[in-house]
This record gives sequence, C-alpha cells and structure tokens, in this order.
Amino acid sequence: MSKECELLKPLPNRDPEPEAKELDFCCPQCGESGLSLMWTGVQLSREVQGIHEDGTVEFGPLIDDYETYDTFYECHWCGFRLRDGSGEYVETERGLVKWIQENCREAMPSVE
Repeated sequence: MSKECELLKPLPNRDPEPEAKELDFCCPQCGESGLSLMWTGVQLSREVQGIHEDGTVEFGPLIDDYETYDTFYECHWCGFRLRDGSGEYVETERGLVKWIQENCREAMPSVE
C-alpha cells in the first residue's frame, strides 16, 4: 500500500469519551447558585465609531488592553470569594473543580 493510501485509510473505531458530569455551585454564604469569574487590573477599550445628535454612540468591538491581571471566582449574588485550603483565592479551572468537589454536595471524583 502506498503512503498516500495509508494516510487515507479510515481510523479504527473508538468509543467516544464519556461526557464530563456537570457540577453545581452553591454559595455557602447566601445559598445561591450564580458564579462569576472576576478580573482585576484589566483595561478594556472600545473605539468610538460614530456620534449622533440624538445621543446615540456607536462603538467597535471590545479590545483587551492589559499586561497583567488577576482572576478569582466569586458568588454572582453576594460576592463571596472562593478560597482554597491555604486561603488563596481560587483562580484556575482545576482549582474551581476541586473547590466544588470539596464544598458542594454530589461532587464528582477528585481531579488530579
């Protein structure tokens, strides 16, 4: 079989990966389920593309204009900030999954 034909050969059937279980956040302070990812130290800008007599202003797309920034997760409703076991703010997706597994009911097995 030529190399070209080998490249066109169908791949063997593989079982699809199981869909990851969705986790639910419940704020320990207010009991609500809304969660926000917050950024601090971010500067955003939008180009003004048109100004009209009636007060309407047209803007271009948001432009990220930052060098460094901090992120953390907090309750959307009361502002409770998630902290890890060492007291640091939860900043990453893996950290968020771990926090939910450790602090919310019906969490899935630990992610390593």
